Amino acid sequence: MKRLINGHSGVPPIPIVWGISATVQRFEEAMAAAQVKENRVHLSTIEVDTVRIQESGLLKDDIVLDFPAESGIDVNTVLLRRGVRKVKAMSAAWSEYAAAQSEPEPVNPLLVLQVPNKPSPTEMAAAIDAIYDEWPELGHDAIAHVFGEHKAQTFGPYNVPYISPERVQDASYIRVLLAKDAISTGWDCPRAEVMVSFRPAKDETHITQLLGRMIRTPLARRVEGDDLLNSVECILPRFNRATASLVLEKIMGSDVLDPDGDTGKRVLIDPLLMTPNPAVPDEVWELFSELPTETLPRKHANPIKRLTALAHALAADGLVPDAGQLAHERLHGVLNGLAAQYPKELAKAQEEVLTVAGGTVRGHHGLRTDDTWTEIADDRAIQEAYRHGARNITPDVARTYIDHLAEDADDEDVLRDAHVRVAALAMLPQTRPKLDEAADALSAEWLGKHRVSIKGLSESRQSLYAEITAMSTDPQLVSMALPKNRQEETKRFVGETAQLLDRRPRHLLSDEEGMFPVGKLNPDEIEVLDTEIARGDFLAWYRNPTGGRDSMSLAYQDRHGDWRTLRPDFLFFIDSSEGVQANIVDPHGAWLPDALAKLRGMARFAEIYSDDFHRIESISRIDGKLRVLDFKLKEVRAAVLDARDADDAYRESSVAY
Repeated sequence: MKRLINGHSGVPPIPIVWGISATVQRFEEAMAAAQVKENRVHLSTIEVDTVRIQESGLLKDDIVLDFPAESGIDVNTVLLRRGVRKVKAMSAAWSEYAAAQSEPEPVNPLLVLQVPNKPSPTEMAAAIDAIYDEWPELGHDAIAHVFGEHKAQTFGPYNVPYISPERVQDASYIRVLLAKDAISTGWDCPRAEVMVSFRPAKDETHITQLLGRMIRTPLARRVEGDDLLNSVECILPRFNRATASLVLEKIMGSDVLDPDGDTGKRVLIDPLLMTPNPAVPDEVWELFSELPTETLPRKHANPIKRLTALAHALAADGLVPDAGQLAHERLHGVLNGLAAQYPKELAKAQEEVLTVAGGTVRGHHGLRTDDTWTEIADDRAIQEAYRHGARNITPDVARTYIDHLAEDADDEDVLRDAHVRVAALAMLPQTRPKLDEAADALSAEWLGKHRVSIKGLSESRQSLYAEITAMSTDPQLVSMALPKNRQEETKRFVGETAQLLDRRPRHLLSDEEGMFPVGKLNPDEIEVLDTEIARGDFLAWYRNPTGGRDSMSLAYQDRHGDWRTLRPDFLFFIDSSEGVQANIVDPHGAWLPDALAKLRGMARFAEIYSDDFHRIESISRIDGKLRVLDFKLKEVRAAVLDARDADDAYRESSVAY
């Protein structure tokens, strides 16, 4: 690599070096040490917004760690069997998901068994015995290795073939992969969902690096509402709790996972899977799926490209068979309308396209004179003007508008006039804003008209429409996805002693006893939760997750004007005289630096969607007592928008909770 960067043996150095990495430190150090400096300019590093990483769904949401409480006892094969059961459960879950979504091929999860640098053949044979005992239907060719020896390895009666790391992802018949430490760098396998490590405790760095290779989602998107399919499981038989804590710290502080501490990723130890609570009435679930939630706006959005993507999707799903043609006809109508509304401006622009202007400077006896001149544009100049205009109104719209104007005419003069007209229209300052306005309007019309039909499509198609909806500079309305399951820790450890976390009933997702752990809630959140549960009209509650479409989200602008996502802590469902209704209740400290921005975001959200909720409230402890801002009240929304800080807003406009 240094030879490429610096040049070698008469070969000149690479003029442009572009690095993309989750951990850029080594790359930047190498470039700083490069011998060639005078021929390159160091451009500033571009950091991807961690909010975008979380929203993308490209990385797993949860990392689940399992390790034995006992130390000094060899439980390798016991926990390996546990890992096999986990990968079998993941396989069943992916098969069920593929069947429900009509996916042609389910994801085949991979179990990675990480072994010491010099594995004992006897121990390896025992491990493979345990794998086949627990998974007897596993194929004879389903186990392979990526050891540095690059050749088949013999462990007792087993002959394990070598496979190069880059082939593992596509070799779906391989379900168990044996690896040392080389696999922790330079390898990527999204279907690797369970890892068991036989490496000793000192290798926590390798395990952390390996986790970074395993956290990609197999479908390159989040499976909405399903924590099980959005997680990676790691079993560490040779790690005691203290060492596991070090691993936790490394993972939570890792540049790979969480460079800014704000991605919403979780590391869980021995969690329990929560599933839909049978005690929750069906009416609550029906309302949940209809609640409004907002997308995170994009800084740079192209309404025409968004409309084109939506048209392709609607046509592919048979919802609007001629969507592409209809979209372009709507935009052609806009261009025709502009030509009729601004004839003088258009004529002047056409004249500019058809002529090439210039200037001449003459000097005579110390005197300077300036003249101008014009020449008739040739076909090359007209085509260049057209290409420039097409970039402004998008090449697809320009091309189809040419067809619209020429009506399949073979007359070169007609085609030439059409190109001139497109180039001229693109020069009008009104053109692009009007096209964008029309594109946004048609997108909103189609998304609203086909909202119910879209919700009946597969989860992957719904995710596509949600992504298209989000391609806007303003928050967009979408519906929430139903949560299918959630992984939650049910106990905390004090030293080596496990303590069960407190639980509460009536959560939408619960354990087999209908309870949900609340030990991770802070005291204010616990007080709010208990107060709401004690109300006579209470039906159910929902602890809002930190990501995904099963999370209630609303957009707000931070102090820099950048759009962020606020996910209120709680949704409460009540039985009112008007039927089942939902409440948004968000305990959030007024002293926190983002408090005022989030309050203003809730005020904006309530202004638009107030009628969809029974209550929309934010709560903070002021002078030792909980106070509440009721965003259903117009005067409260106005006061929050005018407040200097969140504390002032609570003191002037809140009431006792």
